[in-house]
Amino acid sequence: MRLSVSSAINLFSVSVFLILGMGCDPEEPNVPAGADWGYVYAVIEANCSCHLSEEGEAGLSMMDIDTAYASLVDVPSQELSSMNRVTAGDPDNSYLVHKLEGTHSDVSGSGARMPFGCTGGGCLTDEQMTNIREWITNGASATVTSGDDDDAGDDDDTAGDDDTAGDDDTAGDDDTGDDDDSSGDDDDSSGDGDDDDDTPDPNAWTFTDVYGVISSNCGCHSGASHSTGFAFDGDSATLYSVWVDVASNQSAGMDRVEPGDSANSYVMHKLDGTQSS
Repeated sequence: MRLSVSSAINLFSVSVFLILGMGCDPEEPNVPAGADWGYVYAVIEANCSCHLSEEGEAGLSMMDIDTAYASLVDVPSQELSSMNRVTAGDPDNSYLVHKLEGTHSDVSGSGARMPFGCTGGGCLTDEQMTNIREWITNGASATVTSGDDDDAGDDDDTAGDDDTAGDDDTAGDDDTGDDDDSSGDDDDSSGDGDDDDDTPDPNAWTFTDVYGVISSNCGCHSGASHSTGFAFDGDSATLYSVWVDVASNQSAGMDRVEPGDSANSYVMHKLDGTQSS
């Protein structure tokens, strides 16, 4: 199986994001550091990609800030039912802290340290853990101060809004990267050379290339089973058999991989973050 150039690029770009969230350097969220729920969730969102779906790995969904709070605070852990994921006022009796610090085995917990696959310096930073602990110690309030609607990343007045780079009038607008005259477009520059996104290209990735990325970065699905029904058991042939021309359990009417049609392949929407669109 060969993927088109654009599909391979999309897959590789998002795989880099997954690597950052699963075992390399911890991601620092784009909000001011602080011992409040806004910062804590921003750390989770940046580093815990396996739990950002509606189902959530191990029954823990943190797909948005409200769902995450409701799933964590004063809710027993599935791995250690005698301990809440977050016990307000008591970080040492909060399973989330033990999982993030790698001490979960000391309290009869199970599974891997989180974020999944992290080791040493690839786990959360001391500052991140200090703020998470302090937030819990202070009562694990749902109050958001860091990263709220008036801070970084919002739509009103700061970095990332509609009035700065990337809007219709500045860098990233119709003068660069468009469909007419720049690199990577569909007409006259690098890429497959024509308007057909599905045209095979000599430089396109093979399934072996794709499997290498998936097996390295999607560890939650690499076992014999998974809550979504998508598990490849660490084997390329199995991954192919559960991906290509197989209906997604999460999106009725769409295959996980539709050969020749990346726009109608659910795996691409999941990797691009457009599954809700």
